[in-house]
Formats: sequence, C-alpha cells, structure tokens
Amino acid sequence: MTLGSTARDVVRVELGVPLRAVRYLLGGFRAAAPRGAFAYDDRGNTPLLLGAIAVLTIPELLVLDFALWHVPVWRITSALVHVYAIVWSLGLAEAFLTLPHVVRDGRATFRTLFFAELTVALSDVAAVETVELDRRAIRREQRFGVRTPARWLRVHLREPAAVRSWLAPERAVTTFIVAADDPAAFARALTP
Repeated sequence: MTLGSTARDVVRVELGVPLRAVRYLLGGFRAAAPRGAFAYDDRGNTPLLLGAIAVLTIPELLVLDFALWHVPVWRITSALVHVYAIVWSLGLAEAFLTLPHVVRDGRATFRTLFFAELTVALSDVAAVETVELDRRAIRREQRFGVRTPARWLRVHLREPAAVRSWLAPERAVTTFIVAADDPAAFARALTP
C-alpha cells in the first residue's frame, strides 16, 4: 500500500458516504437490499439507530449554537461538524442496507460495509460451522460483518482468497468468521 492508494481510498470513502446519504434521503429511506442478501445488522435495527443518531444530533446542534452565539467561529465549526456527523450516520445506515453479504450466481461476497470485502466461488467453500466466540477471539481472526459474539460462522476455503480492506493491503485467507442475522440460513446458502 502506498500513500497514493491510501489517499485515493480515503477520498473514495469520504465522497462515497455523503453520496450514499443523499441517495438514502432522495429514495425516502427505502434503500433495497440486493438479491441474495444476508444481513448482519440485527435485522435492520442498525440503520434505525444510525438514523436516530442523525435526528438527535439536530437538537444538540441547536443547543451549542445557542451557547456559542457570541463566538461565530466556534458556532460555524460546531455546525459543520454536526452536519458532517449527520451525513455520515445516514450514509452508514444506507450502506448497512445495500452492502450486506450476498450469495448468488455461484458466488459469495462477504462484507463489512465498505471496510472489507471478499468474493469467492461457492465451490471454493470447504466447510462452514457455527461458532460462539468471545470478543478476544473475534479480534484475532479476519471477520466480516458486525454481530454479538454468539452469532458467527467460521468459513474454511479450499484455496486462499484475497481480502480487500479499506486502508490496508490485500491479504490472503483460508479461514475467516462471518456474522449473519440468520446463521443457519446463511450456512445453508454457502454449502449447496
């Protein structure tokens, strides 16, 4: 990874998240999951939580504007930071809906929003097992999705596959863990 590729990735995300937020707002909060999607966000609660953060940020902004009315520079800075937080919350909410794990056309794509992604052929999946992991174990393994410690699948591949990560070099994995709202259905989809 070079400084140029890191800068390109940062710009891509910093432009992509606000564009996701705009698309989410213009679509009336009706972002649709792609065909063959498997969610990892507590059955849609995460977008609601992020939307609530965006809504609750507005009263805080007004309180700070009132408290800082005599210091225009801080008031403007506060407003910009709050607007940025609102846009990011809405952009992440949209990403949870439109960037789930996807199994279709003989391929599986595992994601953690736009931060990490791995695509493999279903024929390369050697085994899938449901596992319960504590937080320390979750940190030690390559993982996709976000879940509570008890809702994970460990996937074993026949051949190493490259994980693309935001702000990290590609790395090959043969075993990784995946979060899913419905681990049993996801395991069945991965092993036809």
